Amino acid sequence: MFAVIPSVTCAGDVASAIVRQVTGTVGFFHHQGCCQLPPDLDRVTETLISLGCSPNVGAALIVSLGCEGTDTERLYARNSVVSPKTTVAPRSTSLSAT
Repeated sequence: MFAVIPSVTCAGDVASAIVRQVTGTVGFFHHQGCCQLPPDLDRVTETLISLGCSPNVGAALIVSLGCEGTDTERLYARNSVVSPKTTVAPRSTSLSAT
């Protein structure tokens, strides 16, 4: 299974578009990531990390806006087999919202 994990609820629309257009993907949607206290953000980050590290997940795509309180660097690092400094992701991509 290929997991699509939005790091914040606002990224859910983009993650949903990816899931609709890419066969074999499963979205892990939630309503967290902004306007939370640090202990709550830590729990959200750890929960998202656990989802991505599930033995049922073969790969995970983390969809982030960059403005959320969720610790996206830790989320990426714990769900990645490649160093974040060696990969380059495009800042924007075009997906049809249909």
